[in-house]
Formats: sequence, C-alpha cells, structure tokens
Amino acid sequence: MNTIIEGFCVLGFFFGGLFIYALYARQSQHINITRRHIMLISMDKTYKTQCGYPVKIYAIYEDQEYETVHGAMFKNGKWISALWRKDGRFDTFLFLNENDNDLIEVKPRIKRTYWLNLYPNYPNMDYVMAHSSKAKADGAASSDRIACVKREIDCEEGEGL
Repeated sequence: MNTIIEGFCVLGFFFGGLFIYALYARQSQHINITRRHIMLISMDKTYKTQCGYPVKIYAIYEDQEYETVHGAMFKNGKWISALWRKDGRFDTFLFLNENDNDLIEVKPRIKRTYWLNLYPNYPNMDYVMAHSSKAKADGAASSDRIACVKREIDCEEGEGL
C-alpha cells in the first residue's frame, strides 16, 4: 500500500512539475510579447540589473534557449555568477514576471558644460544661445543680453527623445 501511495506522490510531483513548466513556458512567451522593450544582449554593450547592480557579460551562447547569457552581477560587495536569457530576462524558474535582476542597457553619459546667453522674452519667442566657454559666450553676445549662466549637463544618451 505504501508503494502505491509513494507512486502516486511521485507521479503527482512529476505531473505537477510538468504543469508548472507548461505554465512557465506559456507565461514566458506572453512576457516576450508584452515587455516594454525587446532587446537582444550583445557583448559590445554595457548592462546593469533593473535594481542597479553592475553586470559583466562573459559569454553568449546563441544556440541555447535558456541560460544563453553567462555573466556576473556585483551585489553586496562581491561578484555573483548569473544567467540570463538572450532578451535580458534573469534566468530563473521561480520568477515569471519582470525581475529586479533583468538586464537593462547602460547608455553612455553625456557630460558637458555650457554657457547660456539669455535674452529678453520677445513676443512668441524664447531666445537662448549656448556656448562651450564663457569667452565664446561673451564674444557672441549681443547688446540686449540680460544674463550669462553656466550650466552643467549630465544625462544619458537618448534622454528626453
């Protein structure tokens, strides 16, 4: 009798596992379609996790469906090995939706200093001229300039577009 019960438990676990896997596979396909952006991970780009941990990509195995991207994330002061799918989703069986360890591309930062010549507001027109130095701003200024302001720009490439 115990053998029969154990057999049902094993079968139940096996079929339960198949059910969970089928649900996971179906939901994974749904996620691929509904993600805000579909990207393919590339060795020549820089990434971080959605929660901000730096990431190193060591290898990408295009012929695999799961565990395609091998790398590490810097978490709690140490590098931890991790696996992602080719679309950047953290490769784990437990998380079906977006995960804090999903990858996002780190775009280059633009850091520049500009000097802005400000002019009075004319009807239906705001007039500002930007220059790379104070000397250039002064040299290009017209007699109706009302201020010359230094502004530091620090943004991610593509921000605001």
